[in-house]
Amino acid sequence: VYTAKAIFDIDTNDYNVPEPMSCEWTIEKADPDIRTLRWDYAQPFVYDGSEKSVTLAGVPETLDVELSGDTAYAAGDYTAHADLIPRDPDNYNAPAIRDCGWKIVKADYDMSAVKWDYSRAKVYNGRGQSVMLEQLPNGVFAEYSGNEATDAGSYTASAVLTVADPDNYNLPKVSDCDWEIDRADYDMSACKWDYKPGMFIYDGSR
Repeated sequence: VYTAKAIFDIDTNDYNVPEPMSCEWTIEKADPDIRTLRWDYAQPFVYDGSEKSVTLAGVPETLDVELSGDTAYAAGDYTAHADLIPRDPDNYNAPAIRDCGWKIVKADYDMSAVKWDYSRAKVYNGRGQSVMLEQLPNGVFAEYSGNEATDAGSYTASAVLTVADPDNYNLPKVSDCDWEIDRADYDMSACKWDYKPGMFIYDGSR
């Protein structure tokens, strides 16, 4: 805010000298051009254990930025806030930008190699037999039902999966396994008839 003052002088004796006049005038602060300012966040991040962050793009040279809530490691919902600070606060207003809601979503375990260790029917042997899942990723655990049996028959094995880090990983699922124990064949290799030619001669008896 300024004050201008005019002091008059005259070159004649026919008029009185006018009283000085003053004017209070203002140069208002400018608004920084933030038309290109935007959050660089387009879609949720997927958890992988590394730091994720959002930031502002298109910041004009007339502004400094202080961010909060802009970095995180774990899956969850977050809000990033930006304080926009003019480098010349005497001549520029401090603009504002909306907060950015962003998230890190839970990751999926790679279950592509997981399979049941069953390819063909087992054979009864008098002992307990079972099927299980192979190549479970680290951090994934299985609780089985219907996967153990002793007698010949048809069975269905199922597995309920749990994870070590449920806050950051989705719970995977696996299909059931239909499996069988076939009846066994007796070992008849040593079995033979106790007869030799000429062994019997008729004598009227049985």
